[in-house]
Amino acid sequence: MHKLHVHNLSYQHPDGYVQFKQLNFSIHEKITAIIGANGSGKSILVSLLVNQQQPSTGHVEFSGTRLVVTQQQLSDHNLQGSSNTIDQLLGIDKKLAALARISQGSIAEADFALVGDDWLCEQNYQQQLLTFGIEAPLTTPINHLSPGQQRCLTLYCALQAQPDLLVLDEPSNHLDQTAKQWLIKQLHAFKGLVVIVSHDRQLLNHCSAIIELNNLGTHYETGNYQHFCQQKSLQQTALTKQINHLAKEQKKHQHQTQINHEKAQQRAAQGSQQRRNASQPKVMLDFKKTVRKRVKGRISV
Repeated sequence: MHKLHVHNLSYQHPDGYVQFKQLNFSIHEKITAIIGANGSGKSILVSLLVNQQQPSTGHVEFSGTRLVVTQQQLSDHNLQGSSNTIDQLLGIDKKLAALARISQGSIAEADFALVGDDWLCEQNYQQQLLTFGIEAPLTTPINHLSPGQQRCLTLYCALQAQPDLLVLDEPSNHLDQTAKQWLIKQLHAFKGLVVIVSHDRQLLNHCSAIIELNNLGTHYETGNYQHFCQQKSLQQTALTKQINHLAKEQKKHQHQTQINHEKAQQRAAQGSQQRRNASQPKVMLDFKKTVRKRVKGRISV
């Protein structure tokens, strides 16, 4: 299986805003998810991974074929205006037409060449479409399908293309549970690398690695989303303990510094008094001692 490597990847918008900088990570697990807050740059990162846009600095290393299915391609309105039929989108319309002509008695060599050995083409595709809820004939116009069926059909065509790297941006949006289960099964059966951008926890829990994009760069964790959250929680707990420990140590240090400062002031005061005493003549010091004794004597009387 191919591996994808990201080296010092940065992207700066035309207005000068830096979306992210110096990202470094590798993708080698079967299904990897890219997650992050809205505005973190997930869609831009995806476009860089499949070479649709160029980075400001750095590069993406991948030797295989790449295919991305964006949210726009999956949008409910993308295929609704199309007059194409299902078999045209699948690229089998000419083969099905040849099969129809042969069944009506054609012996044209061109028709047999189009069919080849694929005599069960129509039945096989019809059966595959049934797995994600399309029961309509293959000659049905795409705009007659429901939005969810259109989305599944787009995903099916991408999977059938069998690229070495398939990138899907929010693929499970608006899919019902049956269609979502179909998608998950297809992703596990896919032979290449799969990268998904998604907020769907059910889908994320079928991933084998998670890459979180944030303002510090990326955080990579092997495992599904549930494991990612557990590890992040443990790290956050450890960080909180470390911060609390450092705060206590700082407070302790400040207290000790205050004590040392007060002691230093006391020593400085004592030193000043000793210097003043040392600067006075012995006769004067003796006189002061005598005066203090007399005063004490009168007070005691």
